[in-house]
Amino acid sequence: MNQSLQTIRPDEYSVIREQASALVKTGFLPNAIKTPEQALAIILTGRELGIPAMAALNSINVIQGKPTVSPQLMLG
Repeated sequence: MNQSLQTIRPDEYSVIREQASALVKTGFLPNAIKTPEQALAIILTGRELGIPAMAALNSINVIQGKPTVSPQLMLG
């Protein structure tokens, strides 16, 4: 089943949230991602599009409150 059609389980959500928190602490994410909640939103958006977490964090930008896919990701 496609991930975009699946409901995220509470245990999956907890793991993704912990990953988002840890990734923000590393300082390796784009400068615009400052909170675990922002990272979580991008990871979940990527998940709906079938994009792995790190690729989503580096290729999905939020412009005027809307997640947008970078041109590099569109080409991929």
